[in-house]
Amino acid sequence: MTNIEQKQNQPPSAETEKPSGESEEIISPEQQRADRVNLIGQQLASFNYSLKSEENMAEIQKAREEEYQTELSKLESGLGQPLSEESKTKIHQNLVDRVIEQAQRENENYDRLSIEKIVLQNIDNPDFKKRISPLDNENISEATFEKALSKILDAEIELPRADRIRLFRQALEYYSSPVQAEKPLFHSTSSYSLRKSLEDGLAGGHGKFSGEAGSTNKEGEWIQKGLSVSHPDHPSAETFQQLFARLSARKSELPNNLAIDSEKITGKSLSEVFVKELLGTIKPEEMKKMLAKRMGLKPEQVSDEMIEKATGEEAQKAFIDDFNKREYAPNIEKVKKEVLPSIADEKLKQELEQEAEHSFPCVITLESTGKEQHLTTVSRGENPTHIPFEDFYWDTFRGEDIREVRVPENQIKKVQGWLKGKNLENVRIVPIEIFEIKRIIQSSI
Repeated sequence: MTNIEQKQNQPPSAETEKPSGESEEIISPEQQRADRVNLIGQQLASFNYSLKSEENMAEIQKAREEEYQTELSKLESGLGQPLSEESKTKIHQNLVDRVIEQAQRENENYDRLSIEKIVLQNIDNPDFKKRISPLDNENISEATFEKALSKILDAEIELPRADRIRLFRQALEYYSSPVQAEKPLFHSTSSYSLRKSLEDGLAGGHGKFSGEAGSTNKEGEWIQKGLSVSHPDHPSAETFQQLFARLSARKSELPNNLAIDSEKITGKSLSEVFVKELLGTIKPEEMKKMLAKRMGLKPEQVSDEMIEKATGEEAQKAFIDDFNKREYAPNIEKVKKEVLPSIADEKLKQELEQEAEHSFPCVITLESTGKEQHLTTVSRGENPTHIPFEDFYWDTFRGEDIREVRVPENQIKKVQGWLKGKNLENVRIVPIEIFEIKRIIQSSI
């Protein structure tokens, strides 16, 4: 139960009861939330914010360990003999452990208050709720977020409790903030492709789009598939990109990279979530167009029976199974044979080989302003694939077009180094776990 709900359910005390005949002032839920937000703001202002980063925590730990060693040397020197292990443990607890535990408690309290503040400020904001859950946003309540956080805290994962709460806070901050790009496009890929694209750009296909990407034209010439991108304003576009980011990484590496995995915590695969989400957002006329394109028919030739067969349980299961079998991780042998030999820079060569062997998922947000002519494009009423929001980009995106990169939190420092090396320090880097948390929130509605 939230603080607000507790206040609403508490009976009036004798001290606060109004005299007979005097009307009691009624405070609206909106005013109660505003009052609580103001109080939280005051509480947050009293925190030592310098403790909030991992770097500062590490600095505190290091300083305390040095103080402990100095104090230990003084004591043992004064006694003329080593202290017992029990005495050393007690001194360490006083000088190091308790200070770190206090800092961690402050971090957790700060994050919990921040979470409550963000929820209270946005619980009536339809845009925030739609970003959290495109399909079921009307049923989001304060209890939804509490339930989701409880699921994460109860999950059998190695991530420390304080970090689970911190990432939850970061997820809410992200989804309550504006999108970085003016006309954003999503593109999912592997860390290998991300690293390589910072040298060569994210390249689309070559030649004119013939209606079927990756096929041959009437002259028998191969028409290469363009760069797959999607328009994030569609309700299931983000799930689609997160799913394909997973498929672009090595499955064996995912457990090492995802600190919070929504599939494990919710018991549902992203492929299942995406298929349900997609079918739940496609309008009947859109579905007819999609099926007509897939079956080589005109929309008016698509019957209700065809739609039922294409969207029924069996079709959904086949669709989900198809996604579960896919994997787009880099072909290591092909990279070693066709890519690495032509690279003179030894450092870059080592980095590409490392990422080919141990690829992790990445979702990139690109700025498409002024580049619309290179899209197939959905905005002109064309549908390159049976996914209504997927587009093909037929040119090259450069580093300066990147607005945001989502990668596993434990890979952020590595990616920061790549971007810094290309003078792209203004690119926002976000833990890819924020989406995993969003999925857990959706499952808690």
